[in-house]
Amino acid sequence: MPPQGPLRRIPNRRNPPVGESPLRQLVAIAFLALLTTFTVFAAEPITTNASPIGAHSQSGHRFVLFRNPRWYPMRPQSEASIDNLTLASFVMLPILTAVALKIFFRKGKSIRPSGWSRLALGNGLIFVFLFSSILLVAEIRFRFFMDTTDSLGFTKISERWVARHWHNNGAGCRDNIEYSPAIQPGKRRVSFVGDSFTAGHGIKNVDVRFANRLRALHPDWEVHLLANVGLDTGSEIALLKKAQSRDYQFDEVVLVYCLNDVCDLLMAPGEPFEGRLPPLDQRGPWFTRGSYFLDLMYNRYKAAQNPFVKDYFSFVKDGYRGKYWEKQQARLNELRDFVQSHGGHLTVVTFPFLNALGPKYDYGFVHDELNQLWSNLHVPHLDLLPVYAGHHSSELTVNAHDAHPNELADKLAAEAIDRVLWPAFTNHVQPVVTRSPAQR
Repeated sequence: MPPQGPLRRIPNRRNPPVGESPLRQLVAIAFLALLTTFTVFAAEPITTNASPIGAHSQSGHRFVLFRNPRWYPMRPQSEASIDNLTLASFVMLPILTAVALKIFFRKGKSIRPSGWSRLALGNGLIFVFLFSSILLVAEIRFRFFMDTTDSLGFTKISERWVARHWHNNGAGCRDNIEYSPAIQPGKRRVSFVGDSFTAGHGIKNVDVRFANRLRALHPDWEVHLLANVGLDTGSEIALLKKAQSRDYQFDEVVLVYCLNDVCDLLMAPGEPFEGRLPPLDQRGPWFTRGSYFLDLMYNRYKAAQNPFVKDYFSFVKDGYRGKYWEKQQARLNELRDFVQSHGGHLTVVTFPFLNALGPKYDYGFVHDELNQLWSNLHVPHLDLLPVYAGHHSSELTVNAHDAHPNELADKLAAEAIDRVLWPAFTNHVQPVVTRSPAQR
């Protein structure tokens, strides 16, 4: 039974005191909000980005190319408890403000102070209620109903997208099949080497990526994607050397080239662009860490203030002039020589900057230089810029804040590769593969 005493006022059931019934309602609603928050979090699928199953090479060790299952391994992990507490606070604030407004208007003139001070207090409560309600609606929308990415992947929304849709095989590559280092008897192999354009940043279903579409069209071929986010020409050369050291056998190797693959030269230690982009382990201020909405707005604000993020694609032009372009040509020549010296045939597919497409596309000279380079090196080159002619950038990119190719762009790329390059693949002689006794 509730405590009784001389100071306890017996409530009128028809007209309960102002402070008691709303308080009970507040406690009940807050409890339901907290319960809903934790229920939604518990219902979120728990996934891992790495598969425990991996193919083994001839030397007996597992064939692993990428060991980091996280999107940005240097960045602190999000804490679910902070996320849930923040959402509960966003739910509580408009409820508490609504209760305060009810008390304010019911008490009327008995509330002190009076006059202009009372008017300011009332307007302040109304403002807080409206602002907190808008904040709550925005948080619910971005937390539960937005499932997409941005170009750099810094936001909590992007991190959650990765947890939902980015699943690696045993080699650490994003794919729904396992890779074997040795080419299977009676098969040919195409190995696509690239960065996030190849891995499918922003594409939820890997089966609609250009490489997976080609796999479906040519089931008699092994189609592998040796790709990961953030790779450039230097790291792609290192990746090929790592794969070869793990007994990976080359046949047709397709370098999926993006115009920003030269950026590691521009931002190397001692270069003028060093440290100009945000560090990968950077976190926002405390008030953004539990909120998907505030985290998104803060990162977009920071990007707008950083001239190298805002004008990222323009400063890439410097990589195709002077000493940087000379170094890049030497690296691409090294990549070709390495593939050929290990029994492979190199082909190149170049993606344009899709967000800049249009009559005033400003990177045509880069495509011309690349075409000339690959012609001099006698490497077949498919430039996708003419393939995307006539399409608006909004048709081909993931969204307004993510310039990666979407499903349509990958479909067009797959059709062009199948039409232009695949006949040359079939004309090449499969390399002679020496197998260990265990594989015969």
